[in-house]
Amino acid sequence: MKRIDSVKDYFPESQPLSKLIAPVVEILPVAQIKNVCFVNYTESSKDYYCDRPCDTEFNANIADNMSIWLHGESGTGKTALVARNLSLANVKHLSCSLEPVTIDSCESIFRGLIEDIAEYVKINDIPKELSIKNMSNFLLNCQFDDNTVITIDEMSCSNSAIIEEFCQKIMRLVSYYQKSEPSKNIVFVISSIFHPKQHGCHPGKLMESFQFVCSTDWGGDIEKLFEIQNTALGNMICEEGKCIMLKSCKNLPRLLTLIMQRVYRGKNFSIESVTSVTERVNREYQEYE
Repeated sequence: MKRIDSVKDYFPESQPLSKLIAPVVEILPVAQIKNVCFVNYTESSKDYYCDRPCDTEFNANIADNMSIWLHGESGTGKTALVARNLSLANVKHLSCSLEPVTIDSCESIFRGLIEDIAEYVKINDIPKELSIKNMSNFLLNCQFDDNTVITIDEMSCSNSAIIEEFCQKIMRLVSYYQKSEPSKNIVFVISSIFHPKQHGCHPGKLMESFQFVCSTDWGGDIEKLFEIQNTALGNMICEEGKCIMLKSCKNLPRLLTLIMQRVYRGKNFSIESVTSVTERVNREYQEYE
């Protein structure tokens, strides 16, 4: 009888055991909901930000040291756009938020702006009269470093008289100050729900001071945002659920994000549950707005 020296001799086409066993697939951890469905943009959210053409436009203006007026409907990502793109730019960023300010006059806006800047640069000498010249001298005394960006966020006033006065004054202030400080690149970024052109400003003079970027148009990017969020959180929402959510969010990233986080926190991905959550969030959102 012939001696069998090895299994390979007896089974000439046999494969090594290592090739018969399926390779181990690395399962990546699911991202945290708070980082994916972020309210305030942070470094932990950078992989879940949806880049759009308006981001490219914003960054091109920053790179060219141009002041920007970012306008768009509430819930379209203005604050996140500013925070994300300035974090990537080689600039010093001084953020002034009008959220805690009770806006009952144009002066209250500028007072809030000046107080934020004074706190940042540790200056106690705040002008009592907020004329264009006084505010410009105050900014000069701050001695900002070159390549500083000053942002004015949450300009959400609805009083047309206050808005018109603010637009006129901020345009003149930016122009006057930048002429007084020609050796430094100090850029202003204003974020508002209204377009300044609609409030009595001379278009030519306004365009000399600001470039306009609009955050409202999401178009096909809202589906892109859905895919980023759903994939990061485990891809548990099916195609039908996706259609329900996209149809209901009205191209508003804030609303889509609220629905997404509520669905994933509920951990029920059936069509019935997704529909119920979507309808409930929509009702709550309409009441809030």
